[in-house]
Amino acid sequence: SPAIMAMSDSAPKCSECLWCSDTQFMQKHLWQYLKSFDTKTATIKNDKWIEQAIRSLSYCMDCVEVYHQLVEEAFNIDPQFKAKRSYFLELVNKSNTVRLRESFSCALENITTDCMTGSEEDEQQYSQLSQYRSHTIDCPIRELLKFPKLLMSHELNEQLAATIEHQEEIDQLPRINDKYPGIYLLLVHPNHKVCSWAVHTVKSLGSLDWDDYDEMEEVINWMMAVISFNLFLNDDDCADIAEQRENQTILPKHLFVHRSPNEFWIGI
Repeated sequence: SPAIMAMSDSAPKCSECLWCSDTQFMQKHLWQYLKSFDTKTATIKNDKWIEQAIRSLSYCMDCVEVYHQLVEEAFNIDPQFKAKRSYFLELVNKSNTVRLRESFSCALENITTDCMTGSEEDEQQYSQLSQYRSHTIDCPIRELLKFPKLLMSHELNEQLAATIEHQEEIDQLPRINDKYPGIYLLLVHPNHKVCSWAVHTVKSLGSLDWDDYDEMEEVINWMMAVISFNLFLNDDDCADIAEQRENQTILPKHLFVHRSPNEFWIGI
């Protein structure tokens, strides 16, 4: 995990990454960061460090991992967050959705612009920028796969599906070399192109072993709950079922082929 630097009272001077370069600063100011996404209380212009923090999460997976770790720790430990549980969860969900939506939109816009180049000069520029473009589109995808609860958001799920479809069209499907739990969840995704990409990716990753189980356990439980509660034939909204079972995560229907039990079993 990224090294934790000494705590500072002022914003870090790092011009690039923020979460993984001054973790303790971000831990101290996490509440302020999240509140910047609250349209009722946020100021018109964010501090520069907030803009930097958002930008860091668009291309640095170390920053992404630190961010999620700090959110989890705050939820479990920090009295300020525990006292305002529902408001905190609302802010986290909103900030994640807004940030990832913008990351996907900007990355896709950049890639589309690059692919429209025609001259030799443009092609040379495309070559120079290709690695950066790859990082900017890969990072939000990897975040969704490493933290698959984010895909419970219908909007982020749609954003991922649109991105995979777009990348397939230009023959630049993301290559995943890590056994993220989310890629296994996508094996039962209702979007055929997303499911197909997940199948090819999982095959390239090889078989799972016991060391992978702890990270996969949550996703496996979600998928098995679909079978346990027979959500294929159940016309009730999955959100209603989830309300009835507070301690059980129920997959929303945008994440599995609920009209085709056979396809679901094939995915598993």
